Amino acid sequence: MAPTPFGLALLALGIDEGDEVITVPNTFIATAEAITYCKARPVFVDVDPKTFTMNPAELEKSLTERTKAIIRGSPFRATGGHGPDSGICTRQRTFRRRRCRSGAWR
Repeated sequence: MAPTPFGLALLALGIDEGDEVITVPNTFIATAEAITYCKARPVFVDVDPKTFTMNPAELEKSLTERTKAIIRGSPFRATGGHGPDSGICTRQRTFRRRRCRSGAWR
């Protein structure tokens, strides 16, 4: 499988075998493919039923020492602002990226 720009971005961040990358299950399949391309493990966190974005309480439960990045899938272009994961990423020293359904980076 050839690397996608998304996979290359994860590699550039140093995501490697044994690392965990948290994302949501309702994102496009390319997100999980990019994570596994780096030999990292995707960890799927459930979404809030009102916003369809990552559930902050579930995110907190999913964090481990191996968590290196959090990718917020944004279906229907529901950005939901910066959200609580911004503070979590700062505290955990993990990378954070939001990707809209259109594939545009924000």
